[in-house]
Amino acid sequence: KLRATKENKYNEALDKANLFLDTEATFELIENFHVEATKENLNTFNSAAIAIERGFIPYQEWTSKEDNVLQLDMEQCITISVGIGQIQTDVWTRQFIDYKNRINEASTIEEVNNIRINYT
Repeated sequence: KLRATKENKYNEALDKANLFLDTEATFELIENFHVEATKENLNTFNSAAIAIERGFIPYQEWTSKEDNVLQLDMEQCITISVGIGQIQTDVWTRQFIDYKNRINEASTIEEVNNIRINYT
């Protein structure tokens, strides 16, 4: 039963990490211009930076979470990519690993159940 409880808590940590990154995590480029820190946006801004550099497009137009629109140059696209990458890395290599270690180290069902998963 302890093994099943740990597996459920592990899945909760995994699901909440994905949910946080897909719906809550944002990168702030400038005041009142937040970009959702999703894998899709990371790919979009990486691709946009390359396309701008190669002259395929003059800029990447983007609407922020606050509904502000900017025409982003290559440097801004790179800055956003790096910022989103740092957020993704922090969640998966620090926060998620911390929860996983705490789950693995728990020796009772009560200890596992007392672990509160909250990504910020």
